[in-house]
Amino acid sequence: MGACLGGGPEGNPIFKKYELHEKLGSGTFATVRRVVQKSDQSIQKALKITSLRNLKDEEVEALKNEVVILGKCSHANVVKLHESFITADKIYMVQDLLSGGELFDRIIEQTFFSEKEAAKVVSQIASALEYLHERDIVHRDLKPENLLLTDKSENYSVKIIDFGLAKQSKDLMSMPCGTPGYVAPEILKRRKYHKEVDIWSLGVITYILLCGFPPFHDDGNNLKNLYKQIRAGKYSFPKKYWANISKEAILLIKKMLQVKPRNRISASKLLNDKWIKSTAPQITGNIDGLGSSLRKTRAITKLRKGVRIIMALQKLSKLLDG
Repeated sequence: MGACLGGGPEGNPIFKKYELHEKLGSGTFATVRRVVQKSDQSIQKALKITSLRNLKDEEVEALKNEVVILGKCSHANVVKLHESFITADKIYMVQDLLSGGELFDRIIEQTFFSEKEAAKVVSQIASALEYLHERDIVHRDLKPENLLLTDKSENYSVKIIDFGLAKQSKDLMSMPCGTPGYVAPEILKRRKYHKEVDIWSLGVITYILLCGFPPFHDDGNNLKNLYKQIRAGKYSFPKKYWANISKEAILLIKKMLQVKPRNRISASKLLNDKWIKSTAPQITGNIDGLGSSLRKTRAITKLRKGVRIIMALQKLSKLLDG
């Protein structure tokens, strides 16, 4: 049992209400800890503490923006913000405690999902996207690491987390952001964009769920080459991995990975797709041991490269034009 953290900032209502326990994870600017409600020890949550030190003004605004956006959201597949507190140098966010870990880790443990399980996951993410997109909220950084599971049982739900790059606007957006491998072609072409970028990322995630590796990748970790593939929408379904996957699944991925945003399927249409609603098979065909281990290796090495990047426009321009 973790010890409480004493000496919390004076007047911070979160420290008055919750006991702090062990660290659950940490990134460049944020730490997540388990917290327990003092008045009822059975209520556990996750506290995300983000340090604002050494950040530029626009980065601080983006992080405060996450609090504003999540404060407006209430959906079964979007992480719930229960309360927040902002000081001069930190943002405190009390959120759902999601003990099932990253969807990413579940992919690696299982190497591949049955189509039925993949359809369940895709349906839940699409349901969250339908809700967000109806409210003109674009997540802009969908990837397996930002999809957490409520628990480790077979009846888990998926929740989208990390709205640090999300934006709510009816207008088209122009800031290039996202993660290599998941970023939509229109962002790489420096065109204005909107909610369709999330559908593209979901297409990439669906592809990975079914075969264990991403559709766009470059073995030399050459971003320029990777971005060229994405801009052209150049990917394939190698027979070795896709021979036993249903035609409906492949067709749906193609509907999501349309280079032109206007041709991409919407979240609400996705929810009514027959693969999602009924035809996804329970059993995936026989896969030899080599195929499985290959997938596992590729899933780990490729996906772990998906480090969050807020791409500076000049750097991106140089990379694309050079």
